[in-house]
Amino acid sequence: MLDAFRYPQTFMLLAVGFLVIMGNQSLIFFLPSITETLKTMPVAVRTLGAALPYVCSAAGVLLNGMWVHRTTALRWHTAAPMLATGVSLSLAVLAGNHGWLVIGLFCLAGFTCQAYMPAFWAMPTALLGKTAAATAVGVISWSNLGGFAGPATFGYLSTATGHYRVGLSFLAGCMLLAGLLASTIRVPSTSEIPTATPTELEPTP
Repeated sequence: MLDAFRYPQTFMLLAVGFLVIMGNQSLIFFLPSITETLKTMPVAVRTLGAALPYVCSAAGVLLNGMWVHRTTALRWHTAAPMLATGVSLSLAVLAGNHGWLVIGLFCLAGFTCQAYMPAFWAMPTALLGKTAAATAVGVISWSNLGGFAGPATFGYLSTATGHYRVGLSFLAGCMLLAGLLASTIRVPSTSEIPTATPTELEPTP
């Protein structure tokens, strides 16, 4: 278990998880409020725009999970969705009041913002032994504190500035930094996503 604490990449995963959860939870929490500011769009379209990114998110998790199971490229299947989300949110800020474009970019961000999870949570076992990996997962779970820090910071920035653009820029920065950090984590090329063997699936007598 001490190996997990001696291994620097455990704390790199903690940092990545904290940053990406800051971005994700803020986006999930404030997305309906953000789309509500698109006053040039009909109410029905704004409502649809607030719901579609969540549907896209489910599809992104499923597709990236299937893809990484084939390629076993854990690092890039973790980093790429984070970087893509950061780019989408940055473009949403630049899109200004172009409602349809903003909604499209939010759908793209929704598709990628949660897609990192299948690869990210396979990395501790790929990097460490089973016992150490269990400890590492416990350490990395502290990254859930980002679920408080992110929305609190986003809400403060939005209140202080009177609009959501600064907050969205903050979220984009969190996702881009998370993706850059994730891209530096070295996973052995021979690592495979752990799956249960037929023996492990048999009931214990």
